[in-house]
Amino acid sequence: MKREILVQAYAKINLTLEILSKREDGYHNIVSVMQSISLCDRIRVKTEPDGIFVECSCPGVPGGRDNLAYKAADRLKKVLGIKKGAWISIEKGIPSAAGLGGGSSDAAAVLRALNLLWKGGLSEEEFADLAKDVGADVPFFIRGGTALAQGIGEKLKKLSPIPTLWFVLVKPSFGVSTKEIYEKFDSMEKDIKIRPSHGQLLTALYRNDLISAAPHMVNMLEGVTASLYPQVKDIMEVLSGEGCRKVLMCGSGPTVCGVVSSREEVFRIRQRLLKFNYPWKIYIARTVNYGSIIINRSKGGKIWEREDCRP
Repeated sequence: MKREILVQAYAKINLTLEILSKREDGYHNIVSVMQSISLCDRIRVKTEPDGIFVECSCPGVPGGRDNLAYKAADRLKKVLGIKKGAWISIEKGIPSAAGLGGGSSDAAAVLRALNLLWKGGLSEEEFADLAKDVGADVPFFIRGGTALAQGIGEKLKKLSPIPTLWFVLVKPSFGVSTKEIYEKFDSMEKDIKIRPSHGQLLTALYRNDLISAAPHMVNMLEGVTASLYPQVKDIMEVLSGEGCRKVLMCGSGPTVCGVVSSREEVFRIRQRLLKFNYPWKIYIARTVNYGSIIINRSKGGKIWEREDCRP
């Protein structure tokens, strides 16, 4: 009988993003405080006699071999040295090409699910080593929560959970290429003066002092993406005008995040934005302390659910 698992894969935001030197391999070294948030994809993973099959609910996201989840499953299969296969169905809740790490989160969640289904027995440390081969952000999503990332994102220091923050996430109708943004950064780097203070940010957050933390939430790619896509700046101005304690771009963009301290504030801002019929997708989320959650396992072929993605 085929066995099946349902797993939720959570998005991330960069509370800080500092770009350091460009490496010989073309990537950039970074320092970033990464944080998992409650926006998530749902993934059904089922055993097959052989082969790996990936399908996705979002037309703009590739299935098959071009999906990072396929790469993750294929890599795990080779590491374990097994002939078993898998069917992977991704229901997108995280917008794609948005700077929220959806593809990397899906890949990490698939690794966790298949480790159970294929009885791989890998530890978290072994997962982290394997995840580096799949993608730079994938190691973070193995554990999720709050972490300080260095290198190209693969060197992680797990941090204690921060007090709950709430987010209004606004995604314009277009996506951006991370490669394009970093290439433009190289030509603009000398003009970017402000850098985040990761230590001061964390000290303030652990005191539950969002007002003091806000000035240290800095994304060095923000001005780069806004220079190429002015609508990003427009969204930032709208969120600032709605009273968000801090507004910053997520990753390489184009999603913009408004940070607030309470559930009531986040729903109030969301409702006001919806009234104006902006041509943007609007999401709400809160901090979570995990990268993915196994929701269930199959029992006699039946799937049951006990949690959803909403904050």
